[in-house]
Formats: sequence, structure tokens, C-alpha cells
Amino acid sequence: MDSGTVISINTDEKADIHKFADYIIVDDLYTVIPKMIEEIRRLKQGQVEEAAEQKGS
Repeated sequence: MDSGTVISINTDEKADIHKFADYIIVDDLYTVIPKMIEEIRRLKQGQVEEAAEQKGS
């Protein structure tokens, strides 16, 4: 089974899950996840606006 991209978020820099991760974030997930969601929404909004501009051209 292929899980795609694995992002590990853990406050313990030596956590075992980091061995399997493509990306490692050493921090509290309750701090990181809201920021990630905010950034993803911002990026998606930019794509929507860009597509609308291209459609209008």
C-alpha cells in the first residue's frame, strides 16, 4: 500500500514516526495544523482568483 506523502508532526524530535515521514515538523500539532489549513485555503483562493482572471481575458 502506498500512502503517498507522509508528514510527521510531533513535539518529540526523536519520535519513531519521523523515520517513516517525508516531511518532519517538530512542534505541537494544535499549533501547526490550523496554520497549515489557513495557508492551504489562502493558496487555493489565489488559484481560484487566477483562474477567474484567465477566464476573463
